[in-house]
Amino acid sequence: MGCETENFVFVIEDGVLKKFYLKTNCRYLIVPEGVLELDSGIFRDNLKFRVVLLPDSLKRIGDGAFEYAEALSTLRIPENVTDIGIRAFSGCFKLKSIALPNRMQTIGEGAFYCCRSLESLIIPEGISVIGSEMFSQCNSLRSVILPSSLKTVADKAFEGCVSLESLTIPEGVREIGIQTFYRCTSLKSVVLPTGMKKIGKEAFWGCRSLERLTMPEGVNEIGKYAFRECLSLKKVHMSASVRSVGPWAFEKCKQLE
Repeated sequence: MGCETENFVFVIEDGVLKKFYLKTNCRYLIVPEGVLELDSGIFRDNLKFRVVLLPDSLKRIGDGAFEYAEALSTLRIPENVTDIGIRAFSGCFKLKSIALPNRMQTIGEGAFYCCRSLESLIIPEGISVIGSEMFSQCNSLRSVILPSSLKTVADKAFEGCVSLESLTIPEGVREIGIQTFYRCTSLKSVVLPTGMKKIGKEAFWGCRSLERLTMPEGVNEIGKYAFRECLSLKKVHMSASVRSVGPWAFEKCKQLE
């Protein structure tokens, strides 16, 4: 059942949508023009709305704004939005696709955590950080295109992305965090940048489909358990710059030559 704006009462303070009240049962919501920001948790745990139409005036989506909005399947983020808060879409189990605007500047940690139906995403240029758990447990995620502006890929960023098959990490990234690709069981190919310095603890643990990996010249540290249980890993081309290999870094890599 659809609802127009007049079927809601909105509480807006200084451009921030603070609260809303339903006059009738609805499956979609139209946020009115003039709203600049969605307050933290505004749609948290909402089980009704399948579609939310956001206004062109919107600039920020607050922390946890749609967290566990389990019915949400369709959302268009307006071009003026520059900031997505921490865990903004965490637990949106039915959200299959989302287009991020080119003006985007920051995306908070865990923003898409456990979006189980999300299949692909293009991160726009200008984003420099993929925060902790940003795509963790996105079971259907097959394709992610990262921007050349990227500098940091944080801990558990892609942990448990069991459908992700390949990824190219941009040249500006110097370090892969702890458990960044932990149990990405379909991951076959990762292209590491030439400027990479460190591969964190348990970074590729359980990447059972990973067959080959080339360590770029410049990598000097491989963390503990970094490649544990990479059961298909046959060859690792280790650069001369590697100075430290943590304990059990290649444990249970049964096919490693």
